Parts: sequence; structure tokens; C-alpha cells
Amino acid sequence: MDLEKSSLAQHLSSSKYIVALIGAGMSAPSGIPTYRDASSSSGLDTAWYATRAASQEHPEAVWQYYNALRRTVYHASPNPAHYALARLARLDDNFLAITQNVDGDSQRAGHSRQLAELHGSLSTTKMLQRYMRPHHITR
Repeated sequence: MDLEKSSLAQHLSSSKYIVALIGAGMSAPSGIPTYRDASSSSGLDTAWYATRAASQEHPEAVWQYYNALRRTVYHASPNPAHYALARLARLDDNFLAITQNVDGDSQRAGHSRQLAELHGSLSTTKMLQRYMRPHHITR
């Protein structure tokens, strides 16, 4: 294990740019289910809730799903991996993390700079209708 840590440290210190791609597995230890896990445990196709068709045809179901997910995320905390990447970002200006997660755990761990959210955030809801404005949801 020490050899692996040493090798990783050498690679990081000799790299000009560092990119970390963060997926659902990063937040799973925090108690946030992955789409795949949520689908298998609930029997529902959770990816369906993220579709435009679902929002248009069953808006109440979509809101219920996302509100339940927000509650789960609200009670979760960042884990050591989130804190490690946030620390790396503070130490190296050439570090970039690209997250597919919408839970905000990276930001709660102190990683706000050099972080790109591919799928947005559960804390911001954007409505497609022109008469509605984006709404920021606070804890």
C-alpha cells in the first residue's frame, strides 16, 4: 500500500495537469444510491425521471422522485474521497475534477474551484417553461 501511495504521489507531483472524473461510485459510501442501485432496489427505471417526456407527462411523479432524492442527499455527508480531491484542488491550480454527480458532496467538502458539473445539481432546478425562472434550493 505504501508503494502504491508513493507511486501515486510521484505521478501527481510530476504531472502538469490532473483531471479526475467523478462518478456515482464516489458518493455511494456517503449513502447516496447510484442510478443503477436505485433502479434495482425500487424496481423503477430511475433514469426515466430525468427525461423530458417524464417531466411533461408525469410532472408530479418527477417532483416526488427528485424531492425524495434531495432529502437523501441533504442527510448525506461528503466522504474522505470528496475531501481528498478538494484538498488536491486547493494544492494544485492545474487540477480539474469533472463530476457526473448531482449531490453537491464535492462542494460541501470544499471543492468549488476547478469543478465542472456535467449533469447540473439537485440544488438548482431549471424549468423549461418560459414563464418560470430557475430556482435555487437551499438546505
